Amino acid sequence: MPREHNTDNDNTSGLPQLAIILTGKGSKSIGETESSVSEQSYKNVAVLKNTEQNPPVFFNSLTEAYEIYGFMSAGDVFASKNSLQDIVNKLSESKFIGGIYADACVEEKGIVQEFYFPPHSHETFTKLVGVFPVFFKSQAIQGEPLDENLEYLYGHSALLKVSQSSIVSHIPEILFNLATRELNIEKDINYLKNVS
Repeated sequence: MPREHNTDNDNTSGLPQLAIILTGKGSKSIGETESSVSEQSYKNVAVLKNTEQNPPVFFNSLTEAYEIYGFMSAGDVFASKNSLQDIVNKLSESKFIGGIYADACVEEKGIVQEFYFPPHSHETFTKLVGVFPVFFKSQAIQGEPLDENLEYLYGHSALLKVSQSSIVSHIPEILFNLATRELNIEKDINYLKNVS
């Protein structure tokens, strides 16, 4: 049974501290994501804005430690007010769960596409390559810097790192509405092929 947290503003000190690394540019897009975070029922969260550096470089240079980290891109928002609570509940279910990913929805020009990701397994997970929000416990990658050569697939790489010592869990619910963006991940895919 998931652990329920009291998310009163006066009682956040006992909750896991969570930091969302928000990557991207454009004040409107960043503002949309920040508003979505502030509307969440889970309140012990900080947004760390990264508008200049490669996300792994930014993450590796952080000096303040948080218990849970998440990567989101500017313009991406949570699908409900309890999405973040669902993520924290899942990460708190077991000491063996180190990372989380969930289903997502993308809407462009009135066309809605829902992405239902497969559950984690050693056969399918390494082939699950995409740009989507990921969350993980800091202890699951302690002492393991993120690969600074990756421009877009750093979330995929982080979950692969987590999977070497912990369980990566899939939440079979749409927790994110993702902004549409054009990305060329070919360079990252070729790099990952060469280092594995």
